[in-house]
Amino acid sequence: MRILPLLLLATFPVSAQLIFSEIMFNLEGSDTPNEFVEVYNSGTDSVDLSFWQISDKFSTDELVDGGMGTIIPPERYALIMEGDYDESAGIYLNLIPDSVLIVRVDDNSIGNGLSAEDSLFLSDSTGAVSDSIGWSDISASGFSYERKRLDQPSTSANWSTSHDSLGTPGFLNSVTPPPVDAALIASSMSQSPENPSPNDMVTLSFTILNEGTESISGTVEVTEASDLLGSSTFSNLADGDSTDIDISLGTFSSGQHLLTVSLLVDDDADSTDNSADYSLTVQYTEKVLTLNEIHYAPDAGIVEFIELAVLADGELDLSGWHFSDSYTSNLRFFPGETVSAGDLIVLSSDSSLFPYLPLDGILLVSPDGFPTLNNSGDEIFLFDPAGIVNDSISFSDDWGGGNGRSLEKLNPQLDSPDIGNWGTCTSLEKISPGADNSILVETLPEAGNILLDPNPFSPDGDSFDDELRISYSLPFAQAYLTMLIFDSMGREVRTLARNLVTGAEGILTWDGRFDDGNRAR
Repeated sequence: MRILPLLLLATFPVSAQLIFSEIMFNLEGSDTPNEFVEVYNSGTDSVDLSFWQISDKFSTDELVDGGMGTIIPPERYALIMEGDYDESAGIYLNLIPDSVLIVRVDDNSIGNGLSAEDSLFLSDSTGAVSDSIGWSDISASGFSYERKRLDQPSTSANWSTSHDSLGTPGFLNSVTPPPVDAALIASSMSQSPENPSPNDMVTLSFTILNEGTESISGTVEVTEASDLLGSSTFSNLADGDSTDIDISLGTFSSGQHLLTVSLLVDDDADSTDNSADYSLTVQYTEKVLTLNEIHYAPDAGIVEFIELAVLADGELDLSGWHFSDSYTSNLRFFPGETVSAGDLIVLSSDSSLFPYLPLDGILLVSPDGFPTLNNSGDEIFLFDPAGIVNDSISFSDDWGGGNGRSLEKLNPQLDSPDIGNWGTCTSLEKISPGADNSILVETLPEAGNILLDPNPFSPDGDSFDDELRISYSLPFAQAYLTMLIFDSMGREVRTLARNLVTGAEGILTWDGRFDDGNRAR
């Protein structure tokens, strides 16, 4: 009987698929012999790498046995090393797992030697391309180029520089996302309405992204100082997908509010991107700060200043408040102080004004400096944290002040833009920063009185009713009086007094002549 030899051949289905999973092409110093290419068998069957080839832009290498055979099991890694890499003493000695298949190229370089701008092709024994990848100067020296998701196409978005020096040869890539990883996209946060008032319902909107490999469900909460303002849930958010969340938070008081948005997902591998703070600013619809004294033409050695009166009912946080002169593009922000109802706040360029303030006075120096006010008059704007003008004034030197004396408001409750509500400081010090104004009217009177006699009068030079006597009664004990005469066209024709120191009552006379000497008709 003849005994015939039996030849057994192992065959592997072509359904198995090999893909590039990591490339080390740029090392510190010389790359040789430490470049490597990692491949992954994403199929369900083993693959024999015999006669497989790897190519770059210039040359092709055949894969050969590195001493461990050429069979890569399903869902396993294999490393393609340069032909002269020494496994017993190479730089990856303690990094490559013992179970990982190592094959080599048939010479001492992968392709023509991998470079910062290159491409690779992996071909099976029939010459069919199994996978390809290209790159251009994307990894720092000593770091590999890793595939993020093995189940996703080989696009540039699916590749990134390794987190670990020398890469991750033969094991899970450092850039591979964990199964559960939800992220709150802080840059997506916005509010509606954009500039809310205390009566507006505020809605906070933002985006949640699933950066993991599994679908996720969770809850989002919005709090202020640990108080829950609103929440929302989402479910079955697929990997790589995002969802937009809108949470209605209700109304807020005027001022600044620091909100915290928290993303709650069970087993989240990276919670560092699960929360973010959001600053909400609500405008002031009522006047809570008002201009009260302006020192725009000081004597030598005295700095300019602005005094504000707090009209708020309780405490007021000055964070975000700012002011300017007529150049509104140059804003000066207040220091973040908290003040109380009735406080007088002095803003100046430096602390040299302290000796002129009472012991409990409040002097604030803006880190952005102080504008130089014009001696002939200027504009001052007071902005709340939302950028809304809460008070303003446009004054000239005929409002009062000047020559070393400040311009004072008669009472903080009066409107700032009205010239009739301001006057010149009458105190010996010429200014009253941080203290009650020298011309303060604590109880606002209804009005003063003016009596004209004779009325009418005839300034024709016949010695009969040629002179007008103007008797006045003022609602203050002492004042600086300015009296101007206008014609029927509204043109100023005569100045009878300017900054005249007077008591509550007095008489001025007018001979009927204009400032140019001509008689009125």
